[in-house]
Formats: sequence, C-alpha cells, structure tokens
Amino acid sequence: MWRLGLLSARITSPLFNSCFQTLSQLNAAVYDHDFSKLLYTRLAVKDNYQYLDPDIDTDPDPQLSGPVASRLICAIKQREESAESLIELEEEVLEKFKDWARSVQLRVGFLLHVNSRISSKEYLTRVVQLMSAGDPRDLEAHELVTLLLLIYFRKDFTVEEISEFLDLREVQSLFSQYIDAGKLNPEEICAGCLGLKKIHGLKVENTALRWRLYDVLNTACTTVEDSFKDFFIMTVMTTLAKANQTYHDNPRLMAAALESFQKHADSVSVMTAVKMMSFGINAGSESSALNAKVNEKILDNFDVLNIKDVCTITNFYSKSVENNLKILFSLKGKISECLEAANSLEDVCDVLKALSYMCINEVYRCETIGPFLNAFADVDPSDVNWDNLPHIAEKIVRHIAQGHPNSQQILADLDALKENPQLVPTLCRIPAFLCFNLRLDGIDVEEHGMSMDTAAAILALFYRKIPLQLHAPQMPTKGLDNRSRLLVNCHRGLASVLGSERYIGVARILPQFPEPDLIFGNIGGTPTAVPQYITDPKLLRPKRAPPGDWWVLIMANRKNLTQDNKIVGVDEIKVRQLKKLGFTPVVVPYSSLSSSHAAVGALPKLLNITNVDLPNVDDGYVETTKKF
Repeated sequence: MWRLGLLSARITSPLFNSCFQTLSQLNAAVYDHDFSKLLYTRLAVKDNYQYLDPDIDTDPDPQLSGPVASRLICAIKQREESAESLIELEEEVLEKFKDWARSVQLRVGFLLHVNSRISSKEYLTRVVQLMSAGDPRDLEAHELVTLLLLIYFRKDFTVEEISEFLDLREVQSLFSQYIDAGKLNPEEICAGCLGLKKIHGLKVENTALRWRLYDVLNTACTTVEDSFKDFFIMTVMTTLAKANQTYHDNPRLMAAALESFQKHADSVSVMTAVKMMSFGINAGSESSALNAKVNEKILDNFDVLNIKDVCTITNFYSKSVENNLKILFSLKGKISECLEAANSLEDVCDVLKALSYMCINEVYRCETIGPFLNAFADVDPSDVNWDNLPHIAEKIVRHIAQGHPNSQQILADLDALKENPQLVPTLCRIPAFLCFNLRLDGIDVEEHGMSMDTAAAILALFYRKIPLQLHAPQMPTKGLDNRSRLLVNCHRGLASVLGSERYIGVARILPQFPEPDLIFGNIGGTPTAVPQYITDPKLLRPKRAPPGDWWVLIMANRKNLTQDNKIVGVDEIKVRQLKKLGFTPVVVPYSSLSSSHAAVGALPKLLNITNVDLPNVDDGYVETTKKF
C-alpha cells in the first residue's frame, strides 16, 4: 500500500521542473552538516526521493496532506509556534499521520529531522514500524533505502528496540542483493549505510554485504564525482569498521581496498586521506605506497589539520611498522595548537589520546602534558575511587580551562561528563599513564604536580582481575576472553615445562598496564621462585628484575600485532620498558596457544630452549641430557 502511495503522490513545485537550486541556496540553519545537504540534494532529484527536497518551503500537495500536516509544516518553516502549541501539535500528528499519503508522511519525517524544535522520535518510530510491517524481502530497492534513511533520521535506535518489528539480518541481506544487482547508485548505498551506522549495537556482519561494500570501495569510487567522493568513501569505510568488524575480514579484501585508495588519495580532502591510510591499521593492514602519498598530503596541508586528524594520524603511527618521526615531530607543535583551539571536553580528551599515542614512539610534548599533570597536584591517593572519579575529572577540566582562550565554552560543556561516560576515564587515566611513561622513558621534565602514588591509585581502578582458573587447574577456560584464556594456558603450560607452579609469578611489572603477565627465571640455569616484591599487588611501582635471568610472557591481542606477529601499539611500550628494567620480554600471539597441552609444546620454541642442555645438580651429579 505504501509503495503505491509513494509512486502516485508527487510533491508539486516549480523546483522539480527546473531541477534543484544549487547547494549554496539551501537553508543551512536547519541542517547539521554540509555533506548531509549534498546527499539529500543528490537523492531528491530522483523520482522516489522527492520528500528529501532540501528547500524547506516545498510543500506536499495540499490535497494529500490535510490540515494537521499543513499546520505542522507551516510551524516547521516559520518556527514561531510556542513550546506548548508545538507539544499539542505533535500529539495531533501522532494521531493523524496514518491517514496521510506516504509522500506526506515521509516529507514530514524529513522536515522533523532537520528541525530540532519538535520532537521527531516518536513520529519516526511509528513511521518505521508502519513501513517495516510485513516481510522485508518484499521491499523494493528505493523502499529499503527510504526505510534506512528514516532509521538514520531517528538516530538512536538500538538493536533490541528495532528487532521487535524488523529483522536486521534480512535487511542486511536484502541491501547486499540490491547492491550486487546494480539497483542502487552510490547515493543510495551511502544513504543505506548511514541508516545501518545509526543502529546502536549493530554489527554489520553479513558476509555477502561486507564483500559488496568492499567491491563498492574498489569500483564505485571511480564513478563518484569528486564533490561527493569524500562523504561516500568515509560512510562506507565507517560502516565496515563499525564494532571493529574489520578484524574478521579477509586480508586480501583489505589489501585491495588500500590499493584502490591510492588512486583516489589526491582527489579527496586530507581528512579523508588520513582515514583511508588508517582504515586497516587496527587489523594489522597498511600500504607503504598509500602511506607515502598520504604523508605528503599531510605535510602539504598541515595548517588545516584539526584535532580529529591529529588523533587519527598519531593512532595510526602507534600501530604502524613504519615509524615516520618526521610526521610525529611535526605534530608535536600542532598538538599544542589543538589544545588552545579546543572548545569542548571531547576536544580536550582527543588531545590526551594523541599524546598517549605519540608516547608509544617515544615522542612527548611536555609543554602540553604538563598542565594535565599539574591539575592533579591536590588530588590525594586516598581520594581516588570509582565514585569520586567524575569529581576528579571535573577538577581537571576546570584547571585546564583556567586562562584558556575558550574557557567559557569548555566549562559550559561539563555536562558531557555525565552524558558521555567515556570522557571521565580518559581525563583521569591517560595523565596517570603518561606520568609513569615519562619516568621510564627517561624524559627530563620539570617537577609536576602528579605524584606516582596518585597515578598508581587511578591506574589500579582499571586493572583486570586475575582469572581464578590460574589457581584451579580443573576449572574450564571457555568463558574467558582471549587474553585471559591465553594467560591461563601459558601458566599451565609453563608449570609442565618448569616442573612446578612455584617457579611462576603472575604480576604487573609496570603499573600503567591493566593486564597481568607471567614472570619466571633462573640462576645459573636452575629455576628459582619469583621474589615476593615482584608479585606483591600492593607495590604499585615499576619493578626491576632480580639477579639472574628473568623472562616475562606478554599476552598479545590481535590489535597489537601485525599480520607478521610483530608487536605494535601500547604493548610496544611494555616490551621497551621491560627491557630497561632487566627482563627479557617474550610476546605470545593471542592465537598461538589454544590449550595448555598446546602450550607445553609451543612455549619451548617461543623461549628458544628446545635444544639447550643444562647440568642437573639436584642429586649431586651431572646429567647432561636434562632439558631446561
């Protein structure tokens, strides 16, 4: 029914007879982003998307709408209604909207989306429910895109909410089929991706859809106009990267996408080029040729970089096998500029993230780090607990805002600490992380206000619990995360190799890292028990290796390993600093040891002790065949 209404009911306006006005003539007051305007304009010239006409003065046919819809559209355009009358109008809309033609429903939904004075949540929810009634496989291509656009307008659907009336697996499958059949143009693909991205908790894990989207990046980009290419590529990339699903993609798909990006790096903005370069870095994929092209673009457009760009670049080089110090040292000064230009708490947190990424490559901007550390001068370790952490974060923000050019805007954004729970840990944890790294990497800095006791107390709040399975060999490891399961398997395997659990310690040598490691060693080839100070959980300080030869097994996640199992990312700091403390770090890839039995055979190879003969003096004689 709604399909027939959409096809038969047309929005009459002279604008459609002479195509659309240029983008500069759009009513920018009711749009959030220029790219959204561009997408709506490009879609609206097509027959099935005329409800997206960016000229808000374009009305549906009065014969198809009725008085309530006409009044609502008039209120949206004039923006002169009182708050009370708008609430009454909203209630009338919810009662009458089912009587309108489909084109009117969609036009009203779009106008509500671009106007913030009238709540559109309930209205859009009901329209989505109405459109999704029945089998999703019966939707035509443009109908599916319209449904996904309305989900985008609604913005805050969760998987649980929308699954009550829509099968998201069918939606992904149908979207894939229409792309494969060539029934969707780049604008429609982009609109569909926007809708999928706005569903909180959704994993775009349909294999066929992911393959089609990778094909789109490799092929459709060549036909997309330069003015739309940035938004198109960014939207498809972020859809694929949603919920870290790129970890599970075929490396060949990723490599093909990066190769395709080389052809378009010159025709997109520096922001998009940076995103292209870093697209596969979390999965350990990068392209040297693309890196070189984008680095040149970064240096040529250095003045236009914003804090988001700086954060992305520093994150990329914290995980890249290519250590481009020229870029990183150039960014040191840029980070200071970004802190001065910050006008929100999110900007301040992005500066902190960039500083933490840079320290992985031993690059520090002490002038920018100093104010954050000094903000902790009057924070006592006894004040540090989960309940008090938001108050500490607010104190940090107020300290940073003192004398800041945008202090009023930053302080006005303090409510974001409650709205976005991730900001509080960032503001407290990263300065504590930097406090220890500065000392361990030997960076000479002036005395600052953050004590190691305060830093250690904050970091201890984020420590991961040591699995109970370490102390109970009979307990299964099925319910553990990958890193914890690997820790347990290595512990059990080491106990078999060394002969006893008493030669193995589970501890955090470096207090700034939340995950525990396995420590063991020997003196003169004889295994020895781990000293108590190493495993003492109350001693929150970096711990030097005792006399003898000591190893630390580091459980590595995939995000900190390249495809060749080379350590990168934050674990690279751990390896570097453990060596400085006298330990020999050994990285255990997350997928190497699937069980304790596998660990018994694999650990000697990792430790390079498969062919080592040592004297056995346990009973007073030498047995040259005893293995370590």
